[in-house]
Amino acid sequence: MQLNTCSLTARIAQRSSIITRCKTLTLMALAAVSFNAAEASALDTNNEQQPILLAQAPHVRPYRAPNEIDWDLVNSVYAMICKAGIREPKIVMQQAILETGWFRNKALMSMNNVFGFRHVRYLTFDRLEDSVAFYKTWQDERWSPSDPSYFHFLERVRYAVPGYTRHVRSISWNDDCPAAAPPAPIPVKRSTTGQPDFANRDPGRL
Repeated sequence: MQLNTCSLTARIAQRSSIITRCKTLTLMALAAVSFNAAEASALDTNNEQQPILLAQAPHVRPYRAPNEIDWDLVNSVYAMICKAGIREPKIVMQQAILETGWFRNKALMSMNNVFGFRHVRYLTFDRLEDSVAFYKTWQDERWSPSDPSYFHFLERVRYAVPGYTRHVRSISWNDDCPAAAPPAPIPVKRSTTGQPDFANRDPGRL
């Protein structure tokens, strides 16, 4: 049997090439696994240092700290409610606070709609006073002296979904309407002749 030196050399070179390629692929695979493990470890470390923020449910109204509330605006709206002569102003103010999240709901406040009134879509008013005046008209058209309480009234007219009044009650607002300033007294005119000026006196007291 004759040994073919060239063929043997070619076969050995081919086998060496295959072994080299296998080693190379194996080393590359091991390097990729090591890299992925190191990257995962780094991510876990970052997650431990940074708190996970959970998405808030859309139906939950966010309430900020009390020091972020615009109290001037709050008191201004309550003064409008009191001035309009609305029945049960404290409860109505609780409604406005609930609907707008202490008047921080950008959508409703941009429409000057502090009570969440809507007909298919939310109503838009030119001024906050117009929103309060609309509530007054709405209240007068539906009010009945037979209602034992204002909460019963809201439930009877179906102001909102069932359970709405329970949420209104949870709002803390106990301020009374500011007392109206007493009218200025009418100055008494005196006669320059020294005689009583009966013409300018109250006829009921003559």
